Amino acid sequence: MLVFGGDGPTFSTRDNIDAPMSTPTREEIDAKLEAIEARMDGRLASIDGKIDSFLARMEEREKAGEVRAESLKESLQRTNDAVSRVENSSSSLKYWLIGTAIATVVALASLNATILSNMVASFESGKNTSSAQAQVAQQIKETQELLEQAKKAASAQTQK
Repeated sequence: MLVFGGDGPTFSTRDNIDAPMSTPTREEIDAKLEAIEARMDGRLASIDGKIDSFLARMEEREKAGEVRAESLKESLQRTNDAVSRVENSSSSLKYWLIGTAIATVVALASLNATILSNMVASFESGKNTSSAQAQVAQQIKETQELLEQAKKAASAQTQK
């Protein structure tokens, strides 16, 4: 029978649409349950596949994480080795710095002593030069006096 409704014509096997429905038979219920069970099995299989795929991806990520962790561990070890080398070189650097500081102090003290010694020597040289100049001036004065006496004696002899 052809029935016209809101969605267009449909075919119905029942003669009266408004008649009450009959109770489904055991075979119909079994068929519906089997169909539902088949759909659920399909869904469960799909979920199982998704879970298996998810677990596989998680295992890959875990392996990648382990590789990264190993790489970080190696990098940290190299960093620790470099720090150890720097510590070893810095401990010898301390001795070099202390030795350099001591050598600088000794050099400055030597330079100071040398400058002081040269200044004292220059002062003594100046004193000796001054003393020598005073002696030369005294000798010149004495020589002039002797020369004057000799001139007077010579002029007294020539007048006689």
